[in-house]
Amino acid sequence: MILTLIVIGVILLLAILYVVFTYYSLLKLSNRIRDKWSLIDSQLKKKFDLIPQLLNASKVYAKNESDILKCLIEARNKFVVSSTSKQKMEANSQLSMTFKRFMSLGDNNMDLKKDVSFLELRKSLKDIDDELFLLSESYNDLVLSLNKKVNLFPSRVVASLFGFKKEILFQMESQKASLI
Repeated sequence: MILTLIVIGVILLLAILYVVFTYYSLLKLSNRIRDKWSLIDSQLKKKFDLIPQLLNASKVYAKNESDILKCLIEARNKFVVSSTSKQKMEANSQLSMTFKRFMSLGDNNMDLKKDVSFLELRKSLKDIDDELFLLSESYNDLVLSLNKKVNLFPSRVVASLFGFKKEILFQMESQKASLI
């Protein structure tokens, strides 16, 4: 009888310890994801804040490309009003596609190629995208770890008990190539 109680007590203790350790593991991953996202968000804000300067620097040269300029403004506005990480990621994707078109203007326009402010802004955008690329790799590693724990049994039970949910990956459309 006492042996049975000891065995049940040990099993119960092990189960409680598993729940506690799994909870703190999920919490730690969730906090690290939130911290990494704040760094990504900061870089995204810097990137989107450069758009007005970029537009001013290229206005004279891009008179005939008003649709590209409108798309850049639209992407920036979409980012400004976004409240979730998913919306910000979508705005970044839209901006990346528009940047490809916009940067081709700079490649095809000799006057714009010589404009110092345009070149500095272009370099700033490239630097920001390089930083975003590095941040997104570590962010995505953390997200994959959390999502794995949230999906697999028995940690799935603990995750659902405490409200942990899968996170979405940060996709870096081929931005590095578009800004080089």
